[in-house]
Amino acid sequence: MNAIQTEHIQLNVGSFCLSDISLHIPKGKLTAIVGPNGSGKSTLLKTIAQLLKHDSGDIYLEGQSIKGLRPKAFAQKLAMMPQSKQTLPNLTVKELIHFGRAPYKKWFDRMNDEDQDIIEWAMNITNITKYAERMFYTLSGGEQQKVRIALALTQRTPVLLLDEPTTYLDIAHQLEVLNILEEINRHEKTTIIMVLHELQQAAAYCDYLLAMKQGKLIHWGEPNSLLSSQFLKEVYHIDAKVMYEDGYPLIIPLKKQQLSTRMHA
Repeated sequence: MNAIQTEHIQLNVGSFCLSDISLHIPKGKLTAIVGPNGSGKSTLLKTIAQLLKHDSGDIYLEGQSIKGLRPKAFAQKLAMMPQSKQTLPNLTVKELIHFGRAPYKKWFDRMNDEDQDIIEWAMNITNITKYAERMFYTLSGGEQQKVRIALALTQRTPVLLLDEPTTYLDIAHQLEVLNILEEINRHEKTTIIMVLHELQQAAAYCDYLLAMKQGKLIHWGEPNSLLSSQFLKEVYHIDAKVMYEDGYPLIIPLKKQQLSTRMHA
């Protein structure tokens, strides 16, 4: 079964549009959406998460049309971590993470033992337990990003969307976040779909890549079969070589001197 399926999605936002997006995202896999800036990666993610309403087409979540899902039922199946520039309340980390249980609660319901166990699990797996009583905005960028992931995990959904989870982080925090997501995927079988800019990281951590350009889905497949010099030229308009080390692709951009040599060869 596919975790996510879209059929002929069309969305117009100002001068930008998603055009005829039909895709199938396998259940229980890690998938990255890649492409140049402004290609529609975040717009597609927000459309799947129902933060943007598409004009036409259908979206299916684990085989069920989302048209028939009430908001709480939808939030029990799919969680989304938006870009880090979105403002969160300045609460303690533990207070903030409690909000992830909202889809399972009525007004004024107290947290029960199951809720507390899930909150503790989410904080443990993201290594933020030691920050439980810290105010959110006293944390570093990398620490805040792990809190955002824990907040999404607390919804305990089978599908998790993340919009640029590694952006603005240094390389150490980028890898820490990706290792956490890989562990969640492998151990919890959570379907994870995320927007990534770093292609080599996407290839190293993800089972599948979706490549977008100008609002269209132009390529889909496993990283090792997809990444090539031709792919990089078509999607990003760059000249680069793709080499392999221990089974993983390495992207090596060509310098101007190399380009000149190739052009005059």
